[in-house]
Amino acid sequence: MTEQNHSQRYEELIGVGAHTGKIDMQPPEEDRRAHPRFKLEGTELTIAVHLIVSAIDISRSGVSFYSNYSFRMNQLFALDIGQVFSVTAEVTECTLEETDSSMMETRYRVRSRFLEDGLDVEKLLTIIDK
Repeated sequence: MTEQNHSQRYEELIGVGAHTGKIDMQPPEEDRRAHPRFKLEGTELTIAVHLIVSAIDISRSGVSFYSNYSFRMNQLFALDIGQVFSVTAEVTECTLEETDSSMMETRYRVRSRFLEDGLDVEKLLTIIDK
């Protein structure tokens, strides 16, 4: 599809969306948007977030940590270990733990396994042999 065809199709979708309610319409005096916003239903977005978490333990096959963020089962994430290397891991368990009931503070204990063949001994030593 050419650039012109894409632009034409986009304009068609704006016209249809305005009539079907698929576009979030604001009163003209309140609308500060440069472009119309299309309502999405059932579309999952993935956002890469850099979290700093508290490590619990590590092995050649996985790592456990505490997080303020909930992870879902089988979720993949990239883990930077120190400034030494990165590894991809998969969540195997995420449980909510209460840390202070009077302050209503909670955290999540996350267990994960490394993908590929896990950590080789040399990489593991850079973490545990300090």
